[in-house]
Amino acid sequence: MLLIWTTQLVGFGFAGICRNWLEAPAALWWPSNVVLANILHVIHAKGNDGILADRISLFKKLTTWIIIYEFVPQLFAPYFAHVSIFCVIFGGLKGHLGDHLYYFPVENPANAANIGTGDMYTPWWARVASYLPAIISARIVAPWMYRMNVWDANMYPLTSTVSYNVNGTTYNISAVTVDDVDVQELYENYSPLRLTTYWALSYGFNFIFVTSLLVHTGLFYGKEIVDGFRSSRAEDEDVHIKIMRKYPEVQVSW
Repeated sequence: MLLIWTTQLVGFGFAGICRNWLEAPAALWWPSNVVLANILHVIHAKGNDGILADRISLFKKLTTWIIIYEFVPQLFAPYFAHVSIFCVIFGGLKGHLGDHLYYFPVENPANAANIGTGDMYTPWWARVASYLPAIISARIVAPWMYRMNVWDANMYPLTSTVSYNVNGTTYNISAVTVDDVDVQELYENYSPLRLTTYWALSYGFNFIFVTSLLVHTGLFYGKEIVDGFRSSRAEDEDVHIKIMRKYPEVQVSW
């Protein structure tokens, strides 16, 4: 609980300190907020009563459909999120391969969470650039490495997130966490940690994503970001900031 409080307070604290650069400038707007703002504008904007009635009717229909599609299955039939269409049609994969390699569930909460949010404002090319490497690594590279027995992959399942030892059995954490004993010595005497092929690739790509994101942003959008910061010092305040000026500012430090 203390860790949760600490991380949340640190995050909100940095956000508050940087609000003059991340919130106040009119040049800094967040596309994710445009979706909700546009929905509120469409429903509440002044206009023809007939058009407004049609909009509200459509909104009610969509709301009802979302309740039926999301709320009811997740409340009464959560197993729909764990049924793989691929395995239902072609049968489960046997042995160490498991059935998660081609896991396409009937109802996917992760995909449902993106409906109306990320898919509404993220450019198509950005979606392709994010999905294509995942498909290549998970559906092509990982099975190939497993077939070629790279990193002794055949000793472990392909997609399991469990940690293993060099003998292929589940890693015993208690064997390397004994009080008053050197952890490094216990680790060397017991076994190095081993990951499945898919999980090892996921770890590696996560490290790559962080550095590539910073490099890509700096190369392609660095000048635009610098210009935005410079213009924020001289540009007029937007409507949101003018309204917020009615309230006292939170102190940066006490």
